[in-house]
Amino acid sequence: PDLVNNYEAVFRRTKNMERRISNNKVLFQNIENVITSYVEKGYVSEIPSEKKFEPSFYVPYFPIIKSDRSTTKCRLVFDCAAKFQGQSINDQIMTGPKLQNDIVNVMIRFRRFRYAVIGDISEMYLQICLTPKDRKFCRFIFNDKIYEWSRLIFGRSDAPFIALHVLRHHALKYKDQYGEAVESIY
Repeated sequence: PDLVNNYEAVFRRTKNMERRISNNKVLFQNIENVITSYVEKGYVSEIPSEKKFEPSFYVPYFPIIKSDRSTTKCRLVFDCAAKFQGQSINDQIMTGPKLQNDIVNVMIRFRRFRYAVIGDISEMYLQICLTPKDRKFCRFIFNDKIYEWSRLIFGRSDAPFIALHVLRHHALKYKDQYGEAVESIY
């Protein structure tokens, strides 16, 4: 992509955010815990600081707190639409066609039988690997450390297409074994 290294701008934005929340030790610890879990799961990896100015792009983020939730109380939102010199990562990627099922058809199918079954793929986007050459365009900074995503980020404009494309690809791959499951996905 035609993106200029934006380390300095994102570093300043991150430092400002960290300074604003520095009084809230619980929030800072929550952010640190989320990032530590991403590292442990292999979603992100720390990058040596000497690589900060190589051709790459940094994505700013901010925390969202939902204290009433029993599961994820702190979620990090990555701002892939943040611009640097007039460009963002979302400006540089193709979104692909809309693959989501039409809601009217979903509702009609939902009413077709007496019982309905729903499912959820845990951390769906984070189950999809980025190609190694694209990872340097999905970096972020926390506590003066640089991290690089190896997985698809929620916030990228192409994420819905990629996630559903991967889901459909695997459904078709196993259609002979699990025909009814494939039918429910489409």
